[in-house]
Amino acid sequence: MNSTVADASPNGRPGLVPGPWSRAHQGNHVVLFYEDDEYLLAELARAGGAALDLGGSVVILATEEHRAGLERHLAARGCDVAGAVACGRFVSLDAKEALAQVTTNGRLDAGTFRRRIGGILSAAACASTTEETPLVFGELVIFPLAIDDAAQSIQLEGLWNELLSELDFTLVCAYPLDSFGGRDGSVAMEAVCAAHTSVVPAESYADLPTEADRMREIALLQQKARALANREEEARRALDARDSFLWAAAHDFRTPVTSIRGYAQLLRRATQRGLPLDAKRLGSALATIELQTARLTDLLDRLLDTMGGPSGRLTIERTLMDVAATLRTVLARQPLPVRHHLALTCPEVLPGSVDPIRFEQLVTILLDNAVRYNPAGGEIGVILADDGAAGIRLTVEDEGVGIPADERARIFERHQPASSSEHLAGMGLGLFVARQIVEQHGGTIHVEQPDHAGARFVVQLPAQPPAA
Repeated sequence: MNSTVADASPNGRPGLVPGPWSRAHQGNHVVLFYEDDEYLLAELARAGGAALDLGGSVVILATEEHRAGLERHLAARGCDVAGAVACGRFVSLDAKEALAQVTTNGRLDAGTFRRRIGGILSAAACASTTEETPLVFGELVIFPLAIDDAAQSIQLEGLWNELLSELDFTLVCAYPLDSFGGRDGSVAMEAVCAAHTSVVPAESYADLPTEADRMREIALLQQKARALANREEEARRALDARDSFLWAAAHDFRTPVTSIRGYAQLLRRATQRGLPLDAKRLGSALATIELQTARLTDLLDRLLDTMGGPSGRLTIERTLMDVAATLRTVLARQPLPVRHHLALTCPEVLPGSVDPIRFEQLVTILLDNAVRYNPAGGEIGVILADDGAAGIRLTVEDEGVGIPADERARIFERHQPASSSEHLAGMGLGLFVARQIVEQHGGTIHVEQPDHAGARFVVQLPAQPPAA
């Protein structure tokens, strides 16, 4: 708090105004933040009582509850409130009514504010029996803030500042700390502080017994503020990632849905018009619908896998099987586009303990990834090898756009596409699910740069289940 507007109150806390007052403090615009109404009333009664005792004037523009509470505190201090009211040195007005009188059609009227509030302050100054300027407590600003209209509260503070440039008085504005708990609370609080010449922190700070305690509290608050700023930045990045993911998900789902709808409309029109459908054309349409439906199912499965199911983890059920035979079966069910061709290197037999369904899903993800990021076509190499004690090694490489070195670590994260190229980006679920499958098997997966253009994904799976 600015030392030019503070002294020690009887309980040792920093006070609102100096005592006795001096003209060195004219024009002060103080903001007091508080957590408990009783603290606010006690501080105002201390400052207001000191002013009245010196023959000065006090103007209160507050809520009905605060007006009654302040008069009770003043009376407890031995102040002659009735006598001060009778001679015009104590003026207590309802803040809500006063705000309504300076508002026209829901908007503040600067001219009316200057005339009405300025007239009240001028009359109070004339009633004073001392040269000290009036003490004003104003709560007009709290009503707009209570209805989430911080802009009007700041506008009111500006009108007070204009009045301070014309008249001599000390103004104390009070804000409950809870008023700034909303999403934009820190922005509103910063604007409120900027509109005042002095800031008094809430009593949880003022109650600290020593300067060392207060310095420690400031350091802790700075750390909390920095941590909060970091969390806000992380939340912003998460929201950006979510929006990008939703856009990509909608794009990925739209393609098969559009294809299914197109063929369904074609078949419906043919049947409505009684047009003949030859077996080849019908078979082609149904095959496309079946293929795109399978693609939708795969997209949904990947989406569900990212959530990990009820247990929060992707489930694995290992079976001792011929991994080489399973790989050949999976590849046979995954026809490549005409511009791509497959080069398979695989032993005749390779036993291993893996989940057959998850292994097929893993191969499908890596194959789809190789096709997606190799739009011009070319060779897709799939190599399955016995890696001895290390287990089974599966390699899938393409001749596509490749993955920059600085992006290779993050592509296995949730909602991270394997390429930053906008026209290639998808939901970014595939490689995240692939990593979950591999890690649940006790293995590892990474991407590296082959000798040629493109990317090489290397999966290492243990030959036997890892120890529980």
